[in-house]
Amino acid sequence: GSKGNNLTAEEPVYSHQYRYLTEPTYYFIDTSFSTLGWYHQWNNAHQDLMDYSVLGNMGGPLNKLTYRPNTNLWDYYDLKAYDTYFNSRETVPFYYTRSPLTEATYWQGYERGQNFKIYHSQNINKYWNFLVQYKRLNSLGFYDHNRNKQANFMMSSMYDNPEWGYKVTGYFLSEKLETEEWGGLVNDSLFEQNLESNRILLDVNLPSDKRFMRNREFYIDQRLKLARLFPHDTDSTGSVKEDRAYLAIGHEFNYGRKSDVYIGNATDGFYSNYFFNNDTYKDSSSSVSYSNAFYVEAEVGSKSKFGVKGGIRHLITEYAGPNYRFSGQNWGITGEVTGKISDLVDVKGNLDYILTGDLKESVRFGGQGRINLWKEINARARYELVLKYPGFYEQFYYSNNFIWNNSFRKQGNILLAYGLYWGKGNKLEASNQTITDYVYYGVDGQPVQNDDVIRISKFELIQNFTLWDFLHQDNQVYYQTTTDVNKVLPLPNWVARNSLYFQFPLFKKALKCLVGGEVKYFSAYSSSSFNAATGEFFVENKKRIGDYPLIDLFACFKIKKAKVFLKYEHFNQGLLDYTYFAAPDYPFPDRILRLGISWRFFN
Repeated sequence: GSKGNNLTAEEPVYSHQYRYLTEPTYYFIDTSFSTLGWYHQWNNAHQDLMDYSVLGNMGGPLNKLTYRPNTNLWDYYDLKAYDTYFNSRETVPFYYTRSPLTEATYWQGYERGQNFKIYHSQNINKYWNFLVQYKRLNSLGFYDHNRNKQANFMMSSMYDNPEWGYKVTGYFLSEKLETEEWGGLVNDSLFEQNLESNRILLDVNLPSDKRFMRNREFYIDQRLKLARLFPHDTDSTGSVKEDRAYLAIGHEFNYGRKSDVYIGNATDGFYSNYFFNNDTYKDSSSSVSYSNAFYVEAEVGSKSKFGVKGGIRHLITEYAGPNYRFSGQNWGITGEVTGKISDLVDVKGNLDYILTGDLKESVRFGGQGRINLWKEINARARYELVLKYPGFYEQFYYSNNFIWNNSFRKQGNILLAYGLYWGKGNKLEASNQTITDYVYYGVDGQPVQNDDVIRISKFELIQNFTLWDFLHQDNQVYYQTTTDVNKVLPLPNWVARNSLYFQFPLFKKALKCLVGGEVKYFSAYSSSSFNAATGEFFVENKKRIGDYPLIDLFACFKIKKAKVFLKYEHFNQGLLDYTYFAAPDYPFPDRILRLGISWRFFN
């Protein structure tokens, strides 16, 4: 599922809905054809990559155009510039369907590439649903040694019986991504002067290096209501609808294993150091974690509610490579408070604090609220303070190209955001972030801790216009400024995407059509460069990129349950200078015509 502008409800009142564990509402599966929300997710991440730039090929490293920190207090290892391609607790959907639901999606990659996704969900009974999903990528790319392959398997299930007061949710993930790390172009000037239009003939920095990443995760959460404090509500059939108040206990268990393997070849001579091996070599790191949480939960109210949840969490971690191994145990507390007054006001607060272990005194505290001002207009605000240690990888790494052993201080991040929301997905939001002891990768490719405070002010505007159900103009714009004395967090001031398209039916409304164009733009800035050996972006100030519009033309059609799209991607190639880079040495893909199809079955 994808959130988009979908309708929401606290309970599964529609025939086909889904929800996420970290959010209280169900999302209605959007069967309309008047917006581009689904179209923007036709990529390997299966989510809107508005503020990312993909390097070279589908499944390639993602260069962030806005600041997105990892604020999970219990997670200290990610898959670097590729992490968005992997699922987590926040992105696994749980469905509620009154009839079986199956959807298959296919679209072309680059140069004989393809991306395929299929999922099936159905309710075994009215309390129990399961989901099985599989997706596959195989894309060759435009350049030499630029093939990416990925396979992701997901299974999730939820059982919620209000009559027994028992609820269990769980999921299993098995995902792997294989990339050919080509290192970008040897000579950007050959590309910028367009001296060789056959991209496969351009020399690349790493003609034989590869990367293998894996993510495997199992999660289960069980909750049992001990007492109903007030009589429960029933529907017209006498079935339990909702408890007016309850007290419950629960247990949550999570097992995760992530690994990153880099296979290099020293004969290329690309890196400054080859400490141990002057031929083909393999470097790797991995992390295993076990998390157990016990909690008590209580809630009172029906249309207006107040809830509280608190507990303890035990985290066991192991970070290892071929020549090193670190393990640790940490105990902490978790808490959450929620409240709502009818449909007028929603508030939520949370606290996580690690009491003992190597990660002790790390804290995450936050709150958010919404107030309905008038009809479809509401105001929202959120605050978050996070103080946590940098990841295991930033603290220690031992490889053929890089060796470091750091004792970094905890990094701080304070966020304050507030804004107005109206209509279907429109908003104007302002946010301010204060970052202390920021950890970045320096010009030598190694992690460094910044001593100065960084401040980011950002404004986001989403405003979509529709005239006569025929003409659509969608606009999404970020404007951000950074106070960064040492220039260690480079970001463009402007990031924008604008779409203009027409919606009309053909053949007595049997065929629905969307035809138009879209431009994506970010202003010029000194982007970080990508280091294939570490899988991270590092501050080099080698090249200014941006100030180039990427224009796509598209035609989308819907026939009953099938959607088909034709996308003429980067059609303006050659009309302007050949200066379109996603990162230094990594150009955006050239002009290409791509086809995609999606077919959904409800029984």
